[in-house]
Amino acid sequence: MSKKLSRYLEDIEKTEKKMAELKAHLEAVRQSQKADEDAEIVRSIRSMNVKGWDLLRLLDSIQNGTVELRPVEPAGNSGALNEDDTPETLPDFDEEDTGLDNQTPDEALESEE
Repeated sequence: MSKKLSRYLEDIEKTEKKMAELKAHLEAVRQSQKADEDAEIVRSIRSMNVKGWDLLRLLDSIQNGTVELRPVEPAGNSGALNEDDTPETLPDFDEEDTGLDNQTPDEALESEE
């Protein structure tokens, strides 16, 4: 066999070996990412100071998809939720409080912008 063909075969073997190593590394990184995400979820739930049946109802609502989870806006945005804001800690507003009782939903959206 020519030297050129043998170099190709060696290069193929070396590349396949490197690809296998990178695939294993990628899998390890993904497992680490999942473990860190799981730990963050546990920290977030524990920081809510929800106990007993309330915790069970909250977790059940999350699993059923009846709780809306939104990404946290960067600090400094007016009207943005903070990390500590949850539906339980936000104040309840009536239409009287907002002054939007005579506006259609489209008008309300335009006025907020």
